[in-house]
Amino acid sequence: MGWIPLVFIGLHFYTHWERDTLGHILWWCHMANLILAIGWMCASPGLVRIAVLWLIPGLPLWLMDASWTGDWSVSSGHTHLGGLVMGLFLLHRVRAARWAWLHAFIPGFVLQQISRWATAPKLNVNIAHGMREGWEEIFSSYWQYWLFTTLGILAALWGVNKVLQFTFPQPLDERKDHGIDSGQQNQAG
Repeated sequence: MGWIPLVFIGLHFYTHWERDTLGHILWWCHMANLILAIGWMCASPGLVRIAVLWLIPGLPLWLMDASWTGDWSVSSGHTHLGGLVMGLFLLHRVRAARWAWLHAFIPGFVLQQISRWATAPKLNVNIAHGMREGWEEIFSSYWQYWLFTTLGILAALWGVNKVLQFTFPQPLDERKDHGIDSGQQNQAG
């Protein structure tokens, strides 16, 4: 079933190919579908966790952006909603992990830098080129805005991961294997 997120991103790729806005395919949420597909096909829990951590905060941001721009494309809905549903289905199986937020942040940071080099400034993919409209009244330079949003993303990933750890905890036997519940393990053996 790993092909399903590939279909989502493939449809979205085609949509942006037709619009001549192919750079938009590099948004974190769209790339999360590619990561989800690879994670599913390669049986990599870490990649599944990264994808879900990108998709959860991306959903409300996409909803706000789509309401401002009026761009409610079906393909974008598939990558955001469909990808998230698929990701949560898989996360139920692989469970959340303590440091997944950091593992999601690092490639997200790299993707933002790739977006800076590979996309047109007018697209402002992953806010790699400038401030979103309206923020210039708060920040005097892009780098202040970038630092604020980067720290905000880091905090959001950490917070979402905490909720996911509560919602999808590791099974007790796996926590024992990692020394989390070693007191009971020593009594039993």
